[in-house]
Amino acid sequence: MRNLKLKEVSEMVFRYMQDNQTNLLEAYEQVSTVLKEGCPFDFETVKQYLFHNDMSSVIKENDKSL
Repeated sequence: MRNLKLKEVSEMVFRYMQDNQTNLLEAYEQVSTVLKEGCPFDFETVKQYLFHNDMSSVIKENDKSL
């Protein structure tokens, strides 16, 4: 598995949270479970990244490029 960046993991957690209408902790745990070696970042790190970055604009830009 390749090394994931904090931005990539945070985006996965945010997308899961939005798609499944769940809370941040549940989304983090589900993403961590899917990653074979576990999440390379702890919950607090991902939470702080999401708190300080507007992921909704990042998601919209990525969807446009698809």
